[in-house]
Amino acid sequence: MTRKDLKKILLKAVESYNHYRKPEAKARLVRVRGNRFVVDFSAPFYWGCGIYDFFEDLTCEVKNLSQVEAKVLDSEPIGIEKYRVKYVIGSL
Repeated sequence: MTRKDLKKILLKAVESYNHYRKPEAKARLVRVRGNRFVVDFSAPFYWGCGIYDFFEDLTCEVKNLSQVEAKVLDSEPIGIEKYRVKYVIGSL
C-alpha cells in the first residue's frame, strides 16, 4: 500500500468517525509517516468514561474501510479536552 493510498483510507476513516461521533468527539488527521500516523482528538474527555475507547474506535473505522489493522501506540494531552494519539499500521 502506498502512502497516498494509506492517507486516503485514513481520511475516509476520520470522516466516518466524525460522522458518527461528532459532536461528542472529533478527530483530525495530523500526519502520515511510513506505517505510522497521528490523529488529534477533541472532546470533553473524562477518565471514568473510557477515554481510550474514543481512540480505539478509529482503529475499527480503518479496518472496516480497508481490512488494515491499526493499533494505538501512545496518547498525550495537548490542551484542554484535546489529545494527540499515535498509531501504527500492522504489527509492532
